[in-house]
Amino acid sequence: MTSNEDIFSNEQKLYTRVSMLPLYDRLLKIPFRDTVSAIEHCRNVCADFGFTVKQEASANRNIYVYCSREGLPDSQRNPKPTPQRKRPSKRCDCRWRVVLSENDQEQWEFRKSMNPNASEHNHEMMAPGEMIKAWPPEVNEMIIYLAQQRLQTHEIRDAVKQRFPLISWNERRFYNRLTEERKRIRQRNTTERTRRLILLASQLCAVVASNEEWSQCVEGDLQRIGFFSGGPPA
Repeated sequence: MTSNEDIFSNEQKLYTRVSMLPLYDRLLKIPFRDTVSAIEHCRNVCADFGFTVKQEASANRNIYVYCSREGLPDSQRNPKPTPQRKRPSKRCDCRWRVVLSENDQEQWEFRKSMNPNASEHNHEMMAPGEMIKAWPPEVNEMIIYLAQQRLQTHEIRDAVKQRFPLISWNERRFYNRLTEERKRIRQRNTTERTRRLILLASQLCAVVASNEEWSQCVEGDLQRIGFFSGGPPA
């Protein structure tokens, strides 16, 4: 067993269990107008309880927020004869996570994971002095603004670092913020294109429907390509 694995194993044996119920009281069933403010609130609450988090968007529009110590260290996942990493990994296969999803009122709320093993941590919480300080809201606002200007990732990174030279830089946090905003931009653009196309299609249908010959011609073409049957003819 490597030294990293020894640290990983010993910490799991010695850690003191910390109840997450007070955290859930401050996190669950609270509506947020957008995902950015929701994730920021979650990060701040989790920091008060001594751990950091990472996030991952899914195809169903849910956002999964994990403990940063999720997963196994590289020494166990992909052991190498001469590991390049000098600093021991903090990962210890922690299963804690919550899910952020949009409710019927188009607001965002956190809920517990369906997995009962995801409600607790398997490691010690960090002391306040070990926590990475949260970024001020102005940093996130600048990332969002620059993403909306269609700047490249390296351009946004350089601009933010130059504007806020005193913040504790966290590349994963920066990338997550930028990725989330770009996803929201794509969703807004898709919604807008859909709205425009529906409007144009309605106007075109109105023009065609005003002439019986055109209508019959269009209906015949659509039937031939299988539009009404759900697919092309066999």
